[in-house]
Order: sequence, then C-alpha cells, then structure tokens
Amino acid sequence: MNRYRRLKVLGCNLCCTELARDEETGRLVILRQARKSDILACRQSAREADLLLKLKGRNAPCLYECLETETERVLVEEYIQGTPAGGLSRAQKRRVLQEAARILERIHHLGYLYLDLKE
Repeated sequence: MNRYRRLKVLGCNLCCTELARDEETGRLVILRQARKSDILACRQSAREADLLLKLKGRNAPCLYECLETETERVLVEEYIQGTPAGGLSRAQKRRVLQEAARILERIHHLGYLYLDLKE
C-alpha cells in the first residue's frame, strides 16, 4: 500500500473512496477500501471487482489490482476525470445520457442492478 500516496477522500459510505497517486507510474488512481470487519462492505467490494473485470474497461474504469492488508480490502481502479454537466450543450448531455443508458444495459445483462447514479 506504500505505493499509493493518498491525496483526497472522495466519499465514505460502505467503502471509503480516495483519490491517490501511484508513486511507481505517476498516474492518478481511485482506492476503494472496505474494512474486513464489515461483511456488507466486503461483499459490495467483491461484487464491484467482479463487475469491473467483466466490463473489461469498456466504458468503465479498469480494475488495476485488488490488495489486502490485515484490516482492509482495497480495489485500485482507473481514475476517470469527469466534466460538470452544467458546462455541456444539450446535444452533448443527450449523448452522455444515451451512453450511460447503454452502459447500464450492459451491467443489467451481466446480472447486476446499478442504483447509485449521480450527475
């Protein structure tokens, strides 16, 4: 875990999500950490890893690695820089929504239901 320098906490629910820098490659990554003592968080983390591996980076972040320490499980994912929707034209917003619908359809066909949509 020393390979990743934590930069910013992005959110914490079941899993804690942080922006970090991979000190070996210099690239920004996302760390999703679940406490091993939290069975629900570990299950969610395992399902997310399974889904990301099935999506194979097509319109989804790549899963770089899965790590374990004594107390936590960590998914290391590709960081994808977002753009605020307010700065997009109507046509651009429509294309983004159409692409999101295609991605959600792929997720559904793989047997998952994604409920955590955000702008």
